[in-house]
Amino acid sequence: VTTEPQDVTVQVSNSTAASGRANTASAELAQHGFNVLDPDDYSTTVQTTTVLFSAGNEQAAATVAASFPNAHMERVSGLGDVVQVVLGPDFSTVNAPPAGGSAVSVNISHSGSSTPTQLPDDLTVTNAADVTCE
Repeated sequence: VTTEPQDVTVQVSNSTAASGRANTASAELAQHGFNVLDPDDYSTTVQTTTVLFSAGNEQAAATVAASFPNAHMERVSGLGDVVQVVLGPDFSTVNAPPAGGSAVSVNISHSGSSTPTQLPDDLTVTNAADVTCE
């Protein structure tokens, strides 16, 4: 579900060799009402335009992703309330975002780079519906 663009802060980064793409996308996002930070270059290349967001910022990320055709979303840590768009070679334009509260379909990438949390060996399962102590 989307939110209002004025409630979303976006950082646009260019991962392609074509200069000026982040400036173009930033200007188009600002015209649609997003709060836009200064654009920059991304340190690596991506295969497709990717929307990066931190946990708890899913609605803002969905709103931004809906403005980029075929953009992928990926949850990362450390961005806080900022949604980062990394422009890939597929970037051509920024579409107007859907109205706040709209249901949207997005492509979410799940990277396997995080290490799973190790649980203690003596951990037992407790079912909240277990009434054996009554």
